[in-house]
Amino acid sequence: MAIKAQRGTKDIFADEILTWQKIIETAGELFRCANYSRIITPVFEATELFARGVGSSTDIVNKEMYTFSVGNVDINFGSQIRSYVFHPYKMVKDHRTGYEMGNVDAVMDGDLDGFIEAYLRQQSS
Repeated sequence: MAIKAQRGTKDIFADEILTWQKIIETAGELFRCANYSRIITPVFEATELFARGVGSSTDIVNKEMYTFSVGNVDINFGSQIRSYVFHPYKMVKDHRTGYEMGNVDAVMDGDLDGFIEAYLRQQSS
């Protein structure tokens, strides 16, 4: 079985590392000037590749690894899950569930309970 990069991602190899590090450093300096902090997304890879690297019977694979399947989901460029509207009125809307919240500041501060509950209700029905 040939292992390919996950859809929507790109593997960064040794000859590209220095360039990517410079881009990340430069962007980080600019973002800090604008009061933004760094967000690191979770690392993921194909279960088969990870299991092949560490062995399929290790504790990491059996107890600590989370494997999920997204089925036939097709996310194209420009698709969106949630809209944040700040002007002329304030509202956050989840387009998957239709859930809306008028307190944008609370959502920006991490109040996502209503969105999570709406999503879970939709998944259970």
